[in-house]
Amino acid sequence: MKFLFKTLLWVVGISLLVVVAAAILIPVFVDPNDYRDEIAEAVRKETGRELRIPGSISLSVFPWLGVDLGTVELGNAPGFADPIFARTDKVQVGVKVLPLLTGQVEMSTVVVDGLSLNLARNAQGEANWDDLVRPEKETGEPTEPAEPSEPPPITALAIGGLDIRNAHVSWDDALTGQRYDVDQLTLETGALSLDKPVDLHVEFDLKGGDPSVAGHVSTDAKLNVDPNAERYQVSGLKVETALTGDALPGGRAVITLDANAEFDGKQQSLAISDLELNLPELALNDIAGNMALRANVTGDMAKQTYNVSAFDLSGKLAGQAVPGEELEFEAGANVAIDLEKQTAAISAFELNAADLKARGELAASELLSSARFTGKLELTPFSPRALLERLGQPAIETADSEVLATAGLKAGLSGSLDNVSLNPLTVTLDDTTLEGTVNVENIAAPAVRFSLNVNGIDADRYLPPPTEDDQPATASPGAVTTAGAQLPLDTLRALNAEGSLRIDNFKISNLNVSDIALNLKAKDGLIRLHPVSANLYEGTYAGNIGLDARGQQANITVDEKLTDIQAGPFLNDLQGEDRLTGRGNLSVQVSMSGATPDDFKKTLNGVTAFAFEDGAVKGINIGRLIRQARAALGGQPLPPEEGPVTTDFSELRGSVQFRNGLASNQDLQAKSPVLRVDGKGTANLVDESLDYLLTNTLVATGEGQGGKELQDLQGIPIPIRVTGTFSAPSYQVDPQALAQALLEGKVEEQKQKALDKVEKMLDKELGDKLSDEDTEAAKKLLKGLFN
Repeated sequence: MKFLFKTLLWVVGISLLVVVAAAILIPVFVDPNDYRDEIAEAVRKETGRELRIPGSISLSVFPWLGVDLGTVELGNAPGFADPIFARTDKVQVGVKVLPLLTGQVEMSTVVVDGLSLNLARNAQGEANWDDLVRPEKETGEPTEPAEPSEPPPITALAIGGLDIRNAHVSWDDALTGQRYDVDQLTLETGALSLDKPVDLHVEFDLKGGDPSVAGHVSTDAKLNVDPNAERYQVSGLKVETALTGDALPGGRAVITLDANAEFDGKQQSLAISDLELNLPELALNDIAGNMALRANVTGDMAKQTYNVSAFDLSGKLAGQAVPGEELEFEAGANVAIDLEKQTAAISAFELNAADLKARGELAASELLSSARFTGKLELTPFSPRALLERLGQPAIETADSEVLATAGLKAGLSGSLDNVSLNPLTVTLDDTTLEGTVNVENIAAPAVRFSLNVNGIDADRYLPPPTEDDQPATASPGAVTTAGAQLPLDTLRALNAEGSLRIDNFKISNLNVSDIALNLKAKDGLIRLHPVSANLYEGTYAGNIGLDARGQQANITVDEKLTDIQAGPFLNDLQGEDRLTGRGNLSVQVSMSGATPDDFKKTLNGVTAFAFEDGAVKGINIGRLIRQARAALGGQPLPPEEGPVTTDFSELRGSVQFRNGLASNQDLQAKSPVLRVDGKGTANLVDESLDYLLTNTLVATGEGQGGKELQDLQGIPIPIRVTGTFSAPSYQVDPQALAQALLEGKVEEQKQKALDKVEKMLDKELGDKLSDEDTEAAKKLLKGLFN
């Protein structure tokens, strides 16, 4: 735009130069063609440039004192390639004779045809017009200013207009390597008068630049100039452009501008009213549409204060890159700027797009330095589900169709060009409210600091609804975890965050957790959640979780403790059944590495310890398994199924060693009033297979899990083999071990009977002949012989 105004000034200036030259020549020379050399020499002497007038010069006397010039050429400044600076094919100007007698100057329309103007700047930044506008060199000697000659009095000045046709202006900038050409330039005005509005029309073709731009520009306006009052008005300004080229987004731009403007030089005030900027054919990559901007602008240039009122930006966008492939929007605000105080304020801001409505305000200071700001923003309640539908996006299927019904945001804003703070921050989603603060430093490489509190959220409501193809709730956690995606290592390495999160109540995978508190610290690929605490199922959780993403794969460490947790409700909510009940404690200290869940299972190493009291293991009744095996071994009918399939315990404890995904337990101990259970074996986390041996010893055989029919097995270890998978374990008593136990039981029974018989004989035959001490010694000797 600066180039355009400069070009127009040159065009007008050269045209007026020609007019002035003609006005001087007319009253002095009768045949100006005889004085071409003198004219050229005068120009050379004043400018150092060559002037050529190869065309004819003709005069007219009455009723117009006029001059017609043919071809006129002015040479270029030294050092520039093009020899011609300016050239015209034809110039016509005339002054009416009779009004001159009364001191009035009434000129005809000044016609300039075929103007060619070559503007250039060399690599040193020197322009080829500098010598024409540069002030005369100082001689170093003081000179007395010449007395100005008094011009003849002019009572009125009127010019019929200015008509420039078929003009060409070029701009060749060696400093930036850019070249532009303005071709078919037309500049037309109405009658020029200082006391009347003047119509102006300018149009031209433009091409050039790197990247390139080309197109047509047309401008119409009405000018009202009052130099005495220093008031300048432009009304009905209308600019129309149609441009194409690589320099434009989408390769094409159609722009129209309408406005009225007034400048008061004495008051130093500027007013632009009814400003309207339209882009009716907006194109940006795969987005097309239109956009319009409307505003009124006032300014006090002395105080450097400016106000934009009735600002309105609206438009419609369409394309595959636009959500819903079509989007209408409208934004409005008032803007006040004080450059002297370096402040700005945006008030009454409103934005409507689709079903979203935002409003807010902003105040900025230190505009020319750090540009700090404060304000507030509100996103009025809206329906996320309806918004997705409005944008043409597929609906989010949720387990609860009532969720995603309402959402909103309120935030206080503060910061600078390099950081932003949201304080206070309130976000609502259905029944959930998040409150707190978020601060983002170094926008280029964000460092996030936060402190957030959530009243509660039921995440299960937002999960996809179950389908017939879904796995049952009892599916193993490993199977579910394996379906997870790969860790985003690049994102984790770039994460720079530190803060705390508190959640009053949280439900996920049917688990209910309360009073969650966690602290996060992440920087340079090192991420740590510590401390982490929560209350769940009458117990507590404490955790310390670390992730190192600096290498080719992530390394994760976990140190967790569950204290006084009720295992039954916990497992029932998690898996849909409580295979283990009782109050227990659990500690986990493990590490793993990789990028996928499968990697983590294969590289799991560490140890976990557990201890439960007053509970039961469901899915297995050890006493019944032994009775069934005993009946099958003796060819007896199986005992009827009675009671629950559980094994009660008063105490269950042990530890598990993890080594590259293989879990090994060698110290399982369980106690109950009728049983003592020891266990050892392995579980493969990769294929979820089991290989475990339970050794069971009956310590009582009442009506409990042993039963009277197992009295002959009391005190004898009985093994049970556990195989299968995590989700479908299989329990089986070893028949050979049971037969061996029964045989050992019979032998012991016969030994005891023989011992009892011998002891009775001793008491009967020798009881009155031996002392008590001798009797006891004899019995001990017999017991030793039977064992």
